[in-house]
Amino acid sequence: MRRDIKQDEYIKLLNFRIGLRKFLRWSESEAEAAGITPAQHQLLLAIKGHAGDEGPSIGQLANYLLLKHHSVVGLADRAEEAGLISRINDPMDHRVVRLKISNKGERILSQLVATSLDELTRMGGQLERLWKGIDTPPPYATKGLRSAPTQGKAKKASAKKAAPAKKAAKKAPAKKASAKKAPAKKSAKKATKKASARRR
Repeated sequence: MRRDIKQDEYIKLLNFRIGLRKFLRWSESEAEAAGITPAQHQLLLAIKGHAGDEGPSIGQLANYLLLKHHSVVGLADRAEEAGLISRINDPMDHRVVRLKISNKGERILSQLVATSLDELTRMGGQLERLWKGIDTPPPYATKGLRSAPTQGKAKKASAKKAAPAKKAAKKAPAKKASAKKAPAKKSAKKATKKASARRR
């Protein structure tokens, strides 16, 4: 059910998005300071954070990074050239190529993750408060939600009550019409009898 958005909700959502942008911008600058691109940082994190002993495939990384398949292939090529990752064939299916993070890539990633967690701890309280403010609807947003179903039930009940009355109204004229037709038939019969009597 659509509701009116209040000004304070616009402010909370804006502040929340500003906080996210600040963290992402900070994370990008940290990656560049560590000697890799922000995209390579995200790639390393996706490989390291992949669940399971085997590395992720290109398709899985495309889902993690919300990128197209060919874009991940190019990103992996550049990361491999920089010595950050390596490619291995899946032992069960040699058509599938999986990616593993190298020792160099893991050293860089561990430093970035440590600083990122510290930064999230620092600004996490503010983002959490903003998110709770957005996630929890204000009291006025729930007003009338309970009354809406009862109004619908009342309309259905009134419609059910009105239905028999409409049927009765339709039947009533039919009875009157049949009643009017009956005398007409009787008078027609009498006229034919009189006409036959005169002829005799």
